[in-house]
This record gives sequence, C-alpha cells and structure tokens, in this order.
Amino acid sequence: MLPNELAMNNAVTFKKAYDVLYEQFHIAELQVDTDSQVVTNDIALLFVPLIVNGTFACELFLKSLLPQETGESCEHDLKKLYTSPDMKQNIKDGIANCVVTIMQNFKHDYDARQFHTDIKKNKDNYDNWRYFHENKKESIKADFLFIHYLMQVLFDICLTERGTK
Repeated sequence: MLPNELAMNNAVTFKKAYDVLYEQFHIAELQVDTDSQVVTNDIALLFVPLIVNGTFACELFLKSLLPQETGESCEHDLKKLYTSPDMKQNIKDGIANCVVTIMQNFKHDYDARQFHTDIKKNKDNYDNWRYFHENKKESIKADFLFIHYLMQVLFDICLTERGTK
C-alpha cells in the first residue's frame, strides 16, 4: 500500500503527458533533415515540457512513497524527497540499484555515487525548467536520460508498493 495514493494518481497523469511528448520528440528526432531547421526547432520546443513533466512525475512518484506531510515539506526537491528519513531504506536502495543497472547500458562506469550526483544535479529541474524563461543564470541543465529512467523505475516501484504489479 502506498502512503500517498493521490500523489501516485497525479504522477501517472504527468507520466502519461510525458509519454505522449516523448513519442513526438522521438518522431521529430527521426525526421531530422540537415536542411530543415523547422524539425530541429520542434525537437527543441518539446525538450522543456519533457523535462518539466518527467521531473514532476518523478517528484510525485517519490511523494507517493512518503507520508503526505513529508512530501509537502520537501516541495519540488528530488534529492530531499529521495533522502527523506521517512523513505524506507529498501525502497531507496531499490530505486538506486535499478537506475544504476539501466544507466550502465549507456555509461559503463555508472555507479551508485553517480546516481547520487545525478539526483543532486537534477533536484531542481521542475522549478528551473518550468520557469526557464525567467532564469537569470546563463544556462540551466537537465540530464534527460537520467530523468527518463528515474521516472520509469519510480513508476515500477510505486506499482509494486501499491500491489498492482
């Protein structure tokens, strides 16, 4: 049973939006023609909503694994949510281990240390990218691959915890 079922239901909504955007992103990526700036712009235009929806889904999946009060106090910070003392250690370990295993397919030296670095680097993606047009920094970054697989792993873990997988 999940401590916060409402957060899970909302997370699924943002994951579905992400999935639709990802499909369109992938289609646009496959159609890239070196002479066509339009398709390249389509890819760029989809990146921001992909990061925002993917990161928000991750946040809500993490919140579904925590008591509601804890999730609310962490706001949008993925690192605070993941490292919360209210998060069961076996769930933390499961998240890290699954993401590490998947990421090793792309980065052979990826390990738990890199996972913790990535969650720290991407902890504020939702706020940074949701308001990217107001950002005073020179550049903001997000690890698309990390967010993509973190979201998938969190979804699977939440389904398992819910007892529906």
